[in-house]
Amino acid sequence: MRAHVAGAAGHAGLRDHLPERRASRQDRGDSGRTQPGPGRLRAGLAWFKDEHVAYGWEFPPTSTRYSLLEDALRLLPALWGPGSPRFDGHVLSVPEAVCYPRPIQEKVPIIVGGGERRTLRQAARYADAANVFGNVSTVRRKAEVLRRYCAEAGRDPGQVALIHLSTALVATDGRHLDRLVDRLRPPRRDCARYMASVNAGTARDHGGRFRELAEAGVTEVMVPLPDPTDIEPIERMEKVIAAFR
Repeated sequence: MRAHVAGAAGHAGLRDHLPERRASRQDRGDSGRTQPGPGRLRAGLAWFKDEHVAYGWEFPPTSTRYSLLEDALRLLPALWGPGSPRFDGHVLSVPEAVCYPRPIQEKVPIIVGGGERRTLRQAARYADAANVFGNVSTVRRKAEVLRRYCAEAGRDPGQVALIHLSTALVATDGRHLDRLVDRLRPPRRDCARYMASVNAGTARDHGGRFRELAEAGVTEVMVPLPDPTDIEPIERMEKVIAAFR
């Protein structure tokens, strides 16, 4: 299992500024080694309405956003590929699909993140990885749904990696965990709910959780840390990662 650790998580959905060009430039800078992960091209349903309002962007109905997502997933390979073909989708129409500089890879890997039914179906059809949320039982169910959608799309399930995103509050022991929770828990936030929201536990606890996720089919995890105030949280997470080496 591969792990990506971050201090915070963000999601720009479909309104990122020229994501296809940014991914292409990054691919060239990485000499064609771009892989799904933080900073790579991620596509989703753009759920954060307040962000759209703040930037003055339209926030279409859910059905329209699903159509936009599918159009984007079909359009991106055309933008990165040879020539400048015309593209006509459900919502988007592009007279000449072209992007310069072109990526070194024939196709930059794409992650689709979001829910289950429609989003996982689109990941199975067009993406290289599906980013899912939830506990182990939820992930097992979504992994099975993804495999079924891959079969329907005529794709090998091994072509669509399963990635898991979850916050991790890592402590050295129980007493240390209590201190971290007391310091980081927002005022008036229920303690048990806060601990569940950040998956609070010791390094050993997290090692067990990630092993269960790996057994459920997850090959990569993205782990925002809730307490990136210094190097210590990263060092504690490093012990969890080391268990998989």
